[in-house]
Amino acid sequence: MRTVKIDRTDSLVLLVGLFVMLASTMAARGQLPADAGSETFGQVKPRIALGYLPGGSQIKLDEVPWDQLTHVAHAFLQADEQGTLLLTQDVPNTQVPSEAHDHNVRVLISLGGGQSVTVFEKISTDPSIRQTYVDHIVALIEKYDYDGVDMDWEFPRDMQSKRGFSALAQSLRTALDLLEKRSRDGRQYELSATISGNEFFGQWIDEKVLRESFDHLHVMTYDMAGPWSRVAAHHAPLYPSPNDPQRRWRSVDTSMLYWSRRRRIPKEKLCVGIPLYGRLFPVQQPYLPLDPATKDDHKLLAYNELRELSRAGWTTKWDPDMKVPWLFSPDGKALVAFDDGNSARAKATWAREQGLGGLFFWALGQDRMADGRSWLVHEAVTAWPK
Repeated sequence: MRTVKIDRTDSLVLLVGLFVMLASTMAARGQLPADAGSETFGQVKPRIALGYLPGGSQIKLDEVPWDQLTHVAHAFLQADEQGTLLLTQDVPNTQVPSEAHDHNVRVLISLGGGQSVTVFEKISTDPSIRQTYVDHIVALIEKYDYDGVDMDWEFPRDMQSKRGFSALAQSLRTALDLLEKRSRDGRQYELSATISGNEFFGQWIDEKVLRESFDHLHVMTYDMAGPWSRVAAHHAPLYPSPNDPQRRWRSVDTSMLYWSRRRRIPKEKLCVGIPLYGRLFPVQQPYLPLDPATKDDHKLLAYNELRELSRAGWTTKWDPDMKVPWLFSPDGKALVAFDDGNSARAKATWAREQGLGGLFFWALGQDRMADGRSWLVHEAVTAWPK
């Protein structure tokens, strides 16, 4: 037998090689800490650009900016407390997956939405109902040709729902992995989740489950202020305002730092949300107290509606601290917190420089202008190309 002599240099090379192989395997399973994603080893993961397409949306399928997206989340698939899916004319359907696939875009079926918290709690805590629900979803994915699931539970709120969120996520992950194994075309099925950027709701989600079960996570870095707030704050600032009494948590920057540093979620899993709408507050200036009696005077306005207000004499002012604009009414009685092309570019650039996983937009069609372009989506993906 021939003896091979290995010197210290060869040993070091061998150890480094083994470490890289082990780390790459861990990265694929979502087990690396937040600042040690795949980019550490020279394998840059393509960024995600996902748009939410609500059922009944005014935008037609041939108007969706497919060439600027990697994913579409078809929203929302509802269910009852027994796990029975509530199908509608719009969700699910075969047209959305077919059109998306024609443009090489992956499409996820989005579960739940803003009014689903009680239903999710009921489904997730009963093992039998939970399994029935998951089985129905898998069958639907196969029938309608979706590429995976987006879990939009808004929001886990206590220990029971924390356990339920984990159980449902793990059941969906297992079911999608089994579906992947028996797939004849080698398709990979994705699982994503929409999660709050606020640490109050974030505490009720197990970070280990987020790392191991989900391919990407959509952090709701918008709706940070609204009729429920104490003051008229911007609902989607990139950075905190020194004038905001709740500036400790209210910004894109602090939301993403919460998940990546404090909760140790790998950065490449985290996607920044960009709203394609604004929130109107019935006050004269930012950060004035909100009167609960004027709650009905608050409005949601799509970006294309805000452009019409600009033409009607409303004035735009840029906030240099937050890197977002405000829109003020001519009579001085209302203002709108919103995103424009400048802030969309700023957020996309910031997310790219931070090494995050990508961007997502709520909701497709709200920024589509008369020239046929989706202005904010275009500005964001131009600042962070594929």
